[in-house]
Amino acid sequence: MPKKIFKPPLYLYKKFIQKQKEGVSFVIFFFFFLTFILSRLWVYLAIKGLVPESFSQNIRGVHIHHFAYGIVVTIIVCYLALTLPHHYLEKWKLKLAVFFGIGLGWTFDEFGMWLRLEDEYWVRQSYDAIVILIIIFINIIYLGSFWLKLFAKIDRSLPKIKSPR
Repeated sequence: MPKKIFKPPLYLYKKFIQKQKEGVSFVIFFFFFLTFILSRLWVYLAIKGLVPESFSQNIRGVHIHHFAYGIVVTIIVCYLALTLPHHYLEKWKLKLAVFFGIGLGWTFDEFGMWLRLEDEYWVRQSYDAIVILIIIFINIIYLGSFWLKLFAKIDRSLPKIKSPR
């Protein structure tokens, strides 16, 4: 009896996660989404007084939002991806993907703030940006070969490109 209970989650895990977890796009997406959820949860719990506020929230009286840290992490990862020798880049690809996902999560968690230039954390644009990015990531991860084939049919002049997975 217990085998029947665990079969659907195991099937879903194998179909949607196990095949993809070595892919850079999946790793970026996973840590992007995890960072968004954890940062929103941390801020909510800090507002309720259940956890301490961020350790470096104020530097000399200036409030530093975590999207600034996200931008810095993203810039460092992009710099390393552009300057590392190829043999290092192959070894570091998934590690860089983790930090890139974290940087994107911190940055787009406060998308509404840097779009509106107002200190309002709970704005609708931040949630909209996250939903749009999730849709884009899912399309890249799970439908990448479909889009490549479709674009190749639309424009025959495009060279044949293998799926990034």
